[in-house]
Amino acid sequence: MMCDNEQHLTTLSIYIRTINHSLFDENQDCLIFFGEDNLIHQWDIEEINHDINLDISPTKLFQGHTSPIQYLCQISFEKFHLLFTASSDFRVRLWDIVTGKCLCTFLFSNAIHSIGPSSFFTYNNLL
Repeated sequence: MMCDNEQHLTTLSIYIRTINHSLFDENQDCLIFFGEDNLIHQWDIEEINHDINLDISPTKLFQGHTSPIQYLCQISFEKFHLLFTASSDFRVRLWDIVTGKCLCTFLFSNAIHSIGPSSFFTYNNLL
């Protein structure tokens, strides 16, 4: 992990075969990685000791996909902090970043090539 002046802060040990994407969620102050191991790994920044190099385990592991995760879309509004993930298992999952729980799973008959928020997305769509 590096800061703005490119000073090395710490090293996270990540046990993912290939990382497909990483994300910093400033609302929850956490780092999120996902890839070929079918899991989403989350580290809370405040739990990382910047003075020493340790094998720091993820704060949360989001489990549910059965194939590599290819795409991610983050949505934060009001008190909701959500992730959509799309996998080679033909599923899109909706996750609560705070709890790490899968809120909903959408099954498709074809591969998903990208996901993203719609300009029509509103809070009322979740109710």
